[in-house]
Amino acid sequence: MKIIEILDIEHAAEVTKSIFFNLDPEHSKNVAFTGGRFGKKVLSEFSIEDLTNDYEIFQTDERIVSSNDNNCIQTYIINELFSTGIPNRNRLNFFNIDTNLETSVEIMTDLLNRKKIVVLDVVFLSLGEDGHIAGHFNNSLPTDDQRICITHEAIKLPKKRISYNVSWLLKSKLIILCVIGSDKEKAYNELFNGEGLHSESIKSQDNLIILKDKKFR
Repeated sequence: MKIIEILDIEHAAEVTKSIFFNLDPEHSKNVAFTGGRFGKKVLSEFSIEDLTNDYEIFQTDERIVSSNDNNCIQTYIINELFSTGIPNRNRLNFFNIDTNLETSVEIMTDLLNRKKIVVLDVVFLSLGEDGHIAGHFNNSLPTDDQRICITHEAIKLPKKRISYNVSWLLKSKLIILCVIGSDKEKAYNELFNGEGLHSESIKSQDNLIILKDKKFR
């Protein structure tokens, strides 16, 4: 595990981009973007031209809303990455939001199996103020696919969420986890003192880079 102190969300996005573009493309075939402030700021640093080597594009989690909803992560990813061109849908591996949660799980299971995705390569994450990561909350439910969990009553709107399990995301080749803002300090301390929702999963990993707010104690 490596911890990098950051000044603000803009600095976090710059560091993330620098790390990403120093990766060996031969060992990085897919990337998973996230939502929230950090996810949006990171996406603003990227375009589809940056994702050479025909990267497969994933999302860490999704809100079950209309694609026209401002909360829809995949729409934001498409709009940011393909702002100058037409999306190649074959590269986009998103959770299905046009059906119920259970069916969406089945569709994603089929996709992962068909594309033989054992682990993801590069994953961008942020820590929620309540300690959740991606869309994996304390009331998330397991599914028949151990890689995926669902939530019917998230702590804030939108209530219905689908996400990769944090334990599976942390098997990725490289994980960048951003924790910034005074509202995240308590969750950050709990995560690393063993009291957080995902403390047991995160532990010490060589594949994890933490972007930590410099102002945290």
